[in-house]
Amino acid sequence: MPKQKWLDIDFEYKGTNEAILDLVSVAFSDGENQRSIWLHNDPKKKAALKKILLHYRDLGYTIRCWSYNAEGQSLIALGINPITFPCIDLNVEYRMLTNHNDLLGYGKQVIDGRILKTYRKEYGDDKDKRRHDRTPTNLLAGTYKLLGKFTTSDYTNKNKMRDLILKTNVYSDEDKQSILDYGLGDIKDLEDIYNAQIKHFKRLLSKRELQSLHVQQLYRGESVARAALIASIGYPVSRQKVTAFTRNIPKIIQDVQEDINKQFPDMEIFKWKKKEEKYALFQKPIKEWIESSEYKNKWVKTASKDYSLALDAWEKHFSFRHEFPRGNFPAQFLRYLKLQQSLNGFKPKSVTAKNKDTFFSYYGSDDRAHPYLNAYGAQSARYQPKALGFIHLKAAWMRSLVEPKPGKAIASIDYVSEEFLISALVSKDQNMIKSYASGDVYLAFAKLAGSVPQNATKESHKLQRDRFKATVLAISYGMGAKGLANKLTVDTGVEHTQVEAQDLIDKFNAAYPEYSAWAFNIKNEYVEEGKINLPDGWMMFGDNDNQRSVGNMPIQGVGSCILRKAVELCQDAGLVVIIPLHDALYIEYDYDEEKACLELFKSCMRQAFAWYFEGQQKVQAFNLIRLDLDTWGPECKNKMYIDSRSTEEYKKFSKYFKD
Repeated sequence: MPKQKWLDIDFEYKGTNEAILDLVSVAFSDGENQRSIWLHNDPKKKAALKKILLHYRDLGYTIRCWSYNAEGQSLIALGINPITFPCIDLNVEYRMLTNHNDLLGYGKQVIDGRILKTYRKEYGDDKDKRRHDRTPTNLLAGTYKLLGKFTTSDYTNKNKMRDLILKTNVYSDEDKQSILDYGLGDIKDLEDIYNAQIKHFKRLLSKRELQSLHVQQLYRGESVARAALIASIGYPVSRQKVTAFTRNIPKIIQDVQEDINKQFPDMEIFKWKKKEEKYALFQKPIKEWIESSEYKNKWVKTASKDYSLALDAWEKHFSFRHEFPRGNFPAQFLRYLKLQQSLNGFKPKSVTAKNKDTFFSYYGSDDRAHPYLNAYGAQSARYQPKALGFIHLKAAWMRSLVEPKPGKAIASIDYVSEEFLISALVSKDQNMIKSYASGDVYLAFAKLAGSVPQNATKESHKLQRDRFKATVLAISYGMGAKGLANKLTVDTGVEHTQVEAQDLIDKFNAAYPEYSAWAFNIKNEYVEEGKINLPDGWMMFGDNDNQRSVGNMPIQGVGSCILRKAVELCQDAGLVVIIPLHDALYIEYDYDEEKACLELFKSCMRQAFAWYFEGQQKVQAFNLIRLDLDTWGPECKNKMYIDSRSTEEYKKFSKYFKD
């Protein structure tokens, strides 16, 4: 077997909000020779570098780097498609190695330039006050954890060089040499990091798993390259709308504050400050509400032992997401907190904020947002972009800011009840498969449970259907009877007890016995095998003591594999993918080619869903999966996208999209 030929590489660049990065320099090594080349404002050197890199590719070299998202976008800036260059992304591999692997995930870590010790927080233990930081995955942290190499000067120099690269446009000869040397420093340990990772994989994987590791690593690198292509293309955002929206944020906040005050006049939780000419939150009536509620003994407390008013404290008890019933205080206060969260990135940053990034840090001169998609960012290998540059993770009514130019259109396809069908197929539960095939899984479950007649419809038995819908969704999240009782109460507006909730869970288990047995066995197998493997090679290792998280991983993980495959098939078919989102994909196309594009899009999505199944299951997956298609654009029937869950909110706030 021929020896693997590696090209270790690191680019320095700026302009991450643009389609084409502004390349500053590059450092690379082929194992025998290393070079560092100045590229800034030098088209001839960039053209020469392109030829050099393509020559390496043609000779069979594989890129080895810490982030192929960054290096992939840098290749795009040179005119090279990163998908065509095989790569192993050591950052993604480190993310997988630390995915519930306490040996690497905790202990001594480099955090903000210091070596600190971190500990895994036992699930449900809120009394442990030690550091539980999420595992840092930057190059400094990875180098320290894998090789034990770190000095504070490394951290200081990294920040100094980053500021120099980003904040300067004219570089002195001394600056250039410092940046060139810095680039060489970023590639010098890549070989040792790779070898250290392989040692850990040999300890954690079976011989059979090790045989396919290299191919799976290359696939992960390719998936990151595809995410880099999506980020480079970006998605269109109306400059006029986003500019007006940003300017009107104080009015939007005031609008919601006054509306909530009107709904609860006896509380008056927002008080007008005449001097500041704005409302301020009045905490006393909110804490009195918590004190008088059934949740007070379980409410999250601050360090000063007071009731927390933070969003996560409310979300522990209430599951309102896009619809917020009027007159319901927790729903309306959650609405306010979620609005503030969604406006993050559009509101001005405080002078003391450590992270100065805003939405406009990702919004380019081409009127498109170019977000970092963070491929493999979640334990289930889902994309995990930051909401700052990703409007689709903000309030649903804000999605109407995404607007194609004349002659263009956007299409999105959602897999309908995807996790339910995945669950049915992987567990081979025929009742679940039949329920999905019926077209309404929630009503089918209610009929199987004998709670509604066989001729019941969504309209004739809405309340019952809502109860069974809440149950299906809660079980897919791994909720128990207590959580389900709360969700049922919130979703239906009718008080539900834990006994009633448990009865519904029991009915689910009776209706779908094969799935229930499979879900139970998955948790036992996880303990015995010490890992969960997804069909495209991603793994979660065995130190996760959160049973809900363990139960969620296989189904969500298969969904993440399917979405990556959908991106691959669509891009290879020539479609322009602009957004991956949970179980949906978005493309942009020329409106006059709509029919052909949409047929191709649907075909790719259907093939992707069936990809990881075999035999009869593959046929069932292809034929059964339902696709929810939306299209919008200047020439389309729907001129803009208005999420059905937020129609009322859109009507209320759309006036602020105008000058």
